[in-house]
Amino acid sequence: MAEMATLHSNGTWELGPLPPGKQIVGSCWVAERALYMWNNEQFVKMALIGTVEVFNVIVEGMEKNLKWHWSKSVRQLTESVKVMLEEMDPDLYSKGLMDMEAKESMAHLEDIKRKKKWERIEWEAAKNQFFNPQRYIRVSY
Repeated sequence: MAEMATLHSNGTWELGPLPPGKQIVGSCWVAERALYMWNNEQFVKMALIGTVEVFNVIVEGMEKNLKWHWSKSVRQLTESVKVMLEEMDPDLYSKGLMDMEAKESMAHLEDIKRKKKWERIEWEAAKNQFFNPQRYIRVSY
């Protein structure tokens, strides 16, 4: 933890927005120890510096952990971190939830469009095969 604080105070790194087309490692990689970091006051202070830029990513990770993580202890730790984050900035947390829901809704609509497109392609292929059946050549020995 001290090393992380030193790196931050030296300006070695800073929190920033995610580059377009890039994704954060999925929440399935979040370990208990990472959640324990939120119990460290110094870590929380550093996280608050870049809150606006990364809050949506944090909210999404928290919500996915609560919904799908297999470990009960990770879900319990996640719940306590979620409560702390909601208390720190309820409006920002709500905005993060709304953004996550909008993102999921868009992904769902894209999935529906993709499925309809494949159904149309399959239908066209089946129709084409009906009107132009494949011809087989029978070879006898």
